Amino acid sequence: MKVTSQASERKASWGRAALEEVRRARRQHQNTIADGRGKWIDANQYFYDRIKRLLRFIVEPGRRVLEVRCLTGRVLDEMEPSRGVGVEIGPRMVEIARKEHPNLEFVQRDPEDLDLGECFDYVIFNHIFDTLDILRAFESVRRHCTEDTVFIIVNYNQWWQPILELASKMGLRSRFVECRRNSWKRGWP
Repeated sequence: MKVTSQASERKASWGRAALEEVRRARRQHQNTIADGRGKWIDANQYFYDRIKRLLRFIVEPGRRVLEVRCLTGRVLDEMEPSRGVGVEIGPRMVEIARKEHPNLEFVQRDPEDLDLGECFDYVIFNHIFDTLDILRAFESVRRHCTEDTVFIIVNYNQWWQPILELASKMGLRSRFVECRRNSWKRGWP
């Protein structure tokens, strides 16, 4: 009996089952932090303004924009799209985004399972490090692109790690779910 337990436990901590557990934990975590997300953005205005400025330099206002992993939709709204669609994994984040940005459309969906039946001029893929099956996610996003679509990836850069660690110690960084040695936990990097 003990062997079966160990085999089941090992099976759950690897492969597709482990990835699904990660997604569930991150979705649950998002639901717990969603209401305070705006405060984190306001408290870290410099960082978020830099991201917005960079994207505004690339994304032409008045165009069709898809943002995958849009959180509460602030960045998408700043792009001033003619049609803006935000995709997020957590239901509470989507609920807040819909309330704060009624001029945009938001859907709760995993990036790997995205199928909106339309194409966009710009696709912004945010928080790519958090995606479970990156190849499937890219294939899914590709269905929403034409040959002229500009695909933008906003991703974590390891050079920021010392600054992020300091911000975490000072309470200036939002908590997140991370993986260390095959066990998922809430924590600070």
